[in-house]
Amino acid sequence: MNSVAARLRAIGVTLLAFALAGMALAALVEGLERFPAFTGLLPGALPAPAGWIGLLLAPRFPALLASLVLLVAAAVTLLRSAYLDRMLEIFGDVLLMILAAALGAAAGTWALLRLLGATTALTVAQILPLAVLAVAIFVVLLIAPHRVRRNVLIRVIAALVFALGAPVLLAWAWSL
Repeated sequence: MNSVAARLRAIGVTLLAFALAGMALAALVEGLERFPAFTGLLPGALPAPAGWIGLLLAPRFPALLASLVLLVAAAVTLLRSAYLDRMLEIFGDVLLMILAAALGAAAGTWALLRLLGATTALTVAQILPLAVLAVAIFVVLLIAPHRVRRNVLIRVIAALVFALGAPVLLAWAWSL
């Protein structure tokens, strides 16, 4: 994505689309549970939507990907390649969309469960890790590698910050 506005718009649309999809899937599963004859034909049991929220908001896998993005950003900052710059931007955007989809789907599932009278909790503490990861990736994508490369000292400092930030981000996510 070329601009901050386009990236923010894509994040917002992804959040909304997956919130609606999360609501629809949870409604479908809840509805199908009322028809044991149909669910008996399925290859396995349908997972309860209440369990999806924790799965969607589990921070370890996304944090590992975000840490890898930071290491790639460090390498791309040191190297001079338009191809690598674009690769980092594309993967960063994909990771942002994955994080937005997880947050949206969790919110949509929670909203439907609340409408159905379930007491499933969704707290800021559950949402915060993925939100922090999304902000970190967003900030990394804001730093244009070609601008950082103009000065050797800034280039090395940026690469060191990215490289050292990767294990810090990973340790933080694993401590949650």
